[in-house]
Amino acid sequence: MLLTSGAVADFVPDLDSLGPDAAWFDHPALGLYSSAPWLRAHEALDDATAGYLRVSNPSGLSGAARLALPQQEANVAYRPHVMFPFHQEHPYALLGPRRGYRSQLPLAGSGSAAALLQATAERAARDGRRWLYALHLTTKTADAISNDRAALPLLAPLFDTVIPVQGQSMTEHLDSIGRNRRKRHRDRRKVAQLGLRFGRERLADCIEEILPLRQQTFRRHGSQRSPEDLLRELELMSSHFADYETLFTVRDPGNRRLLGYALVYQWGGWLWARSLGLVEELRTNSTPVIFELEFHLPLDLCFERGLRFYHLGPSNYASKLARGAVVRPLWQVALLEGEDVFPIDGLARWTHHVLTRLQADCRPHTLPPDLVVGILQQAMAYGRAHFGDDCVDRAIAQGQG
Repeated sequence: MLLTSGAVADFVPDLDSLGPDAAWFDHPALGLYSSAPWLRAHEALDDATAGYLRVSNPSGLSGAARLALPQQEANVAYRPHVMFPFHQEHPYALLGPRRGYRSQLPLAGSGSAAALLQATAERAARDGRRWLYALHLTTKTADAISNDRAALPLLAPLFDTVIPVQGQSMTEHLDSIGRNRRKRHRDRRKVAQLGLRFGRERLADCIEEILPLRQQTFRRHGSQRSPEDLLRELELMSSHFADYETLFTVRDPGNRRLLGYALVYQWGGWLWARSLGLVEELRTNSTPVIFELEFHLPLDLCFERGLRFYHLGPSNYASKLARGAVVRPLWQVALLEGEDVFPIDGLARWTHHVLTRLQADCRPHTLPPDLVVGILQQAMAYGRAHFGDDCVDRAIAQGQG
């Protein structure tokens, strides 16, 4: 495929077919959910027609990304008509990973994003998909897209969360989080008094026990995943990620029944939270076991291994902020037959709507005002790069009027 930029694109069925170019996905800065191990694991799991689009120019590789053609989507947060303010379903193609809620595309520099989006839109059209989406993009990828004016990065309704690990011990970290520190210390003492058996195990040894808890979690979040699908995912993750995983478990000290677990991965100098489950009877304020699994044990591991960031992903913002997390924006783009479709008059309105909902989800915690203002300014800056200053100023004025 020859692009208007003079670049050449080709489509291959899997990561290994990229040959040496597959090394682009090994860069730690891309993060776990855009990494080669993650993508390889999900090649076998994904039910969509999928492959990789590679764009090259005379000087070498320009960009590459996974492209999927989903037939149906069980995960609400990967349904574009839910994530975007269009509220209609239509056949579409998805650029980037289909799981993980964080996508950073490997791009070489100026012009790379435009060439990659053009190539993927043309490929999607050949398969009868007029719509192309890229969801949950990092700001670095959104910057590259905006700089190329390839599409308008729109603020996503899900936000990333990361805990910057503070101090040299858990005590120092908990002491650094201000007014919540006494409650956090109290939570740990409560858990210790329960007499439960905490440990570290291997996912491969616990899959059958974890499966019911995994099903329970998906039912709570409204995702329709079959037991067979979840079992296959756990088996694939145990085989592909055994070298990166740590599985925290909590068991009944008498009968050794599995009561809960937290699965995390070490990748690129960060710790990444992946999966969490706990029996219903322990999901109470008087038994804060879930916080021990989700936060305290992984943070202990960070101190043990010298890791300075613990990635938590979207949702449950209040509990994450209470333990020292910071919120980061994610972005998304949509193209219809290769053209941007979001109207300028909706940009400010949509951005304010998403930020208002985020602030409500964070209560009783308050986001730093400079963070909220900074995200709003970034969204408007993308709009100015795409539409021009005059159009954005008029749209903002009309919205305020």
